[in-house]
Amino acid sequence: MNLRLLISRAIHGKPIEQVAEICGTEYQPYYNLMYLLAKQINKGLLVELGVHKGRGVGCLAAAGNDNLVIGLDTNVPPELADVLNKFHNILFLQKSSMPVPIDINRPISLLHIDTEHSYSMAKAEFEAYKPYLAKGAFVLFDDLHAQEDDVLRYFNELDYRVKIQDDRLHPTCGYGVMIYE
Repeated sequence: MNLRLLISRAIHGKPIEQVAEICGTEYQPYYNLMYLLAKQINKGLLVELGVHKGRGVGCLAAAGNDNLVIGLDTNVPPELADVLNKFHNILFLQKSSMPVPIDINRPISLLHIDTEHSYSMAKAEFEAYKPYLAKGAFVLFDDLHAQEDDVLRYFNELDYRVKIQDDRLHPTCGYGVMIYE
């Protein structure tokens, strides 16, 4: 699996039909990437911090492969119910991302950090969930450019061999992906 190739497919390829259906007019290439990455994982635990309307958890769940998707958010917009009703492999927890919930009871294969969009929260969440990450887990950081590049500043501090910032995945907001080793 080549992460750069998957990122290129997500950016330059047409959205996968299921992804396009889930995202509608709010589609961004990073949703395609989430789906493509989840397709690489078999029987894994995929966690999204900051579910909002459920597009991310929906794309992760649509990939199947007997993955369990856990989504955490304190808000429940009406659109989220449609996604939760469509997929049997999503566990939604209406709670803060911190502390790590007891429902995270096995290694995480994919972690999507998308809550407060601040340096301190991105760092706190990554550090809290880090002990639960499987070797080779994908860690995704959304909205790198929020609050004057606050999340980007933290992302740049992380010292991992495979770490890619490609803002074409989420134009104007920014996006970063790394492999945890």
